[in-house]
Amino acid sequence: MKLYHYTSGAGLKGIVDSGELHCTRADFLNDPSETTYLNDILNEVLDSDPEYKNLYKNFGNPRHYKDLRQISYITSFSKNKDSLTMWNYYAQGNGYNIEFDVEDIIKKTKSDTQFFNFAYYDYKIIHVLYDKNKYIQSIKDIFDKLETLIGNEIIKDDRSVAYDTMSELCEQGMYFNNTLENTRFRYKDKAYENEAEVRICNIINFDGSDEAVRFKLSETGVFIEYTALKIDVENDIKSIMCHPSSTDLHTRGVERFIDNKHEYKYNCECRGSRSADLPECKCRKGLGRIDISKSTIPWRKV
Repeated sequence: MKLYHYTSGAGLKGIVDSGELHCTRADFLNDPSETTYLNDILNEVLDSDPEYKNLYKNFGNPRHYKDLRQISYITSFSKNKDSLTMWNYYAQGNGYNIEFDVEDIIKKTKSDTQFFNFAYYDYKIIHVLYDKNKYIQSIKDIFDKLETLIGNEIIKDDRSVAYDTMSELCEQGMYFNNTLENTRFRYKDKAYENEAEVRICNIINFDGSDEAVRFKLSETGVFIEYTALKIDVENDIKSIMCHPSSTDLHTRGVERFIDNKHEYKYNCECRGSRSADLPECKCRKGLGRIDISKSTIPWRKV
């Protein structure tokens, strides 16, 4: 699956130099509604039917997200190869987009998934949906499934919940809250539909401290928590596109940056002899195969 990661020049350099993509802790993402959209939809569903409200009263846990030892870290891609919206949002109109084969990254990463320092890692590819009505229906389906699982054992309002064992009751409650929680990062407001977003979600189940968690400082001084997703720059990056307002200097600069990585790694015979006037290096491989191009979007300068 070929997807595109829009970023700044500094972001591109950091990815290539480090061989890493940063997965940001979900509640540090730049969309303020990211972790609250589920709550808004859930409240709308509860207000629509007293049966749902009663089920949630008996089984719901508003603190489930905070109580979980499971933390989600996310990095985002777009299905759109050359998107004016994405250039404006995430590359400030003057960045780059990097084409990745995401399934290959996940496949290799999952083969390395392990218990490390009492933490278990998993990775999921999530195709974000933007249809509010579908989100509402999916939440209702979760309530209906819970009602089916417990039969008619919930008695209304102040009467007790009849169930075979307390452990079974807790199990149904955990299933219900986990299923609700799993929708949190699958849906976004329709206003973001042009992003055509696909996410890699790094899910860590903690049972102690985790040395894989890192912090970086944002431009506004916020300490951002993240984990690093290892990539094989040589094989996972398929192409790099320069922004719509880029000049030949941008394109040639990226080409030289990539060539330098290639020459340094392979100690090519042409090392140090390349120039814009020379033909393509015949011994280029690996990083040298990355296609460099410029966006074809007409850019309006204001």
